[in-house]
Amino acid sequence: MRNSRLSMQVFAIYLASLSLLLIVYPEAFLLLGFGDVSGPFVPTLGYVLGALAFFYFSAIRENARHFYRWTVYARLPLLPFFVLLVILKTAPPIMLLIGAWDTLCAIWTGYALRHEGEWF
Repeated sequence: MRNSRLSMQVFAIYLASLSLLLIVYPEAFLLLGFGDVSGPFVPTLGYVLGALAFFYFSAIRENARHFYRWTVYARLPLLPFFVLLVILKTAPPIMLLIGAWDTLCAIWTGYALRHEGEWF
């Protein structure tokens, strides 16, 4: 699992899947402990995640390794942020699992880039 391109593809698919779920079937998030999902912010977040997935897929197509590295920096602080939200009781505990997944994917990408000699 040292391929940075593969790590980005996995994460892009994850983002696209979340996007689709938030837009088409946001009620699924009620099962995870989220509150009301009927407001306009839920599909709006779905759209934003879809746009982000588009950026990831575009970067993969262009083999934009700088973008890969930038995503590592952006994704690593997510878990501590989610921990804070859960401690403050503004987010359900499932956010820790989501944050852990994002962080592990960021670590995978960073490790792969370093192994490929692209981390500087």
